[in-house]
Amino acid sequence: QICQHILAQPAMAVCPAGSVVPMRVVVRDLGQDIPSGLGQLCVEQDPSPPNVAALGAGEVLVRIFAASVNFPDLLMTCGRYQYKPEPPYTPGTEAAGIVVGVGAGVTHIAAGDRVIC
Repeated sequence: QICQHILAQPAMAVCPAGSVVPMRVVVRDLGQDIPSGLGQLCVEQDPSPPNVAALGAGEVLVRIFAASVNFPDLLMTCGRYQYKPEPPYTPGTEAAGIVVGVGAGVTHIAAGDRVIC
């Protein structure tokens, strides 16, 4: 039930004026086990959304439309995976989306390309 609740949350919210507000899933605190770790997930507005104009050389900005949750991601929510990101962090190691901008020197993909990363 927890996963269904989190996955049902929109990745982007549309404001009345038609603008898009970037949202993100964040782990604020670690749980004691996987179920309590999942309970620490929250969906919130991104306080500092990425700026295409600020991309550095070799960087790519992707608007994520789908992301997977794998067993290592679940273990990370309770600090039981060998890689232990410090909260707050956004979980996930695989995603699919559309490139919205590229930094200097990026020539193999362009804005508008669909990608899996």
